[in-house]
Amino acid sequence: MAYCHLHRLSEGLRMAEQSLTIRRKYLPQKNPDVCRGLIFVAQIHYDMGREKQKSGDVGSVEEFQQAERYFGEAAEMEVSGRPDEGFPTVDYEALKHEYLDVLKRLCKNDELQRRKKIFMDFDRKVEKRSVSPRKQSESSQSEESTSGSSSNEEAEDEQQTHTGC
Repeated sequence: MAYCHLHRLSEGLRMAEQSLTIRRKYLPQKNPDVCRGLIFVAQIHYDMGREKQKSGDVGSVEEFQQAERYFGEAAEMEVSGRPDEGFPTVDYEALKHEYLDVLKRLCKNDELQRRKKIFMDFDRKVEKRSVSPRKQSESSQSEESTSGSSSNEEAEDEQQTHTGC
């Protein structure tokens, strides 16, 4: 992780892949730590793809394809239920946001719509299990009031995302 913060993504990727290999070897298949390892590897590919895309490098497509592969496996693990009652990992929101962005960047519109529906259905299921009806209505009201805020970097990425589709 430290390598990634230092923008040494290739080294960070190598370490993250080694960590994932160890987790897969010693932990059950649907363990949340395996899922988090998949997400982390995917995020590094995602970051590498974004960097390459900003510099005009056509290698960005390969990085986004790798990110899609790892995000897809992690997403299946997240929404298919795990021994820990299927509650999402702490990285779930990042997975959802970045995976959908990767699908946009790769112009996979049908898959994007399919995944959005799967995530929405899963979010509803989790919300029903973890929030009382009163808190549920308060939560949805606060979400409506905070939606729509985005950073400049996300807006810049969004512009680049739709080029070429």
